[in-house]
Amino acid sequence: MISIQAEPASLKTFLKPIRNFFEGDVTSYYYAWRFIVGLAFLFSHKSEDNISKLLGAQRTRQSYDNFFNKRDWDCQSLLRRTAKQTLKSLGWKEGDPLYLALDDTQNEKRAFKMEAVSKIFLHAEKRYAKGHILVACAIIYRGVAIPYGIKIWVGKNKILHHFFLFLLLFINFSSSS
Repeated sequence: MISIQAEPASLKTFLKPIRNFFEGDVTSYYYAWRFIVGLAFLFSHKSEDNISKLLGAQRTRQSYDNFFNKRDWDCQSLLRRTAKQTLKSLGWKEGDPLYLALDDTQNEKRAFKMEAVSKIFLHAEKRYAKGHILVACAIIYRGVAIPYGIKIWVGKNKILHHFFLFLLLFINFSSSS
């Protein structure tokens, strides 16, 4: 198995927005770039455990889990900032048409104690199960889908709230660029 020990020089330009986002927080940037490179190099079975094995024994699966779940950083803000930079690199100018795509994805869960788990109907398998419903938002420009946000649906009345939240973020993005 390959082992990645240092930040690949060829990815420095790609990782620059992430480095800028973590401004001076070297530890957070360290976890972020290693996890992104790990995701890129693993062809199947992408998990925290396999990523930590690929990146050597320097960090455990739990250390990545702590980074994502307990560190004080705003992943939604990073996603939106990256989307804006991607649009600019594609040559988007104010007035060019942008399309908004919303999608919901069901993710079955087996755990008993977990936030926002509800009873869902899995259409492909034609059965009910416990799980999460994720609502994702993407901006489409020149046929390229750019991820812009993701939220967990936490109740029947909340889906419209998330839809309008993404719509407001999109409108705010369009008017602020």
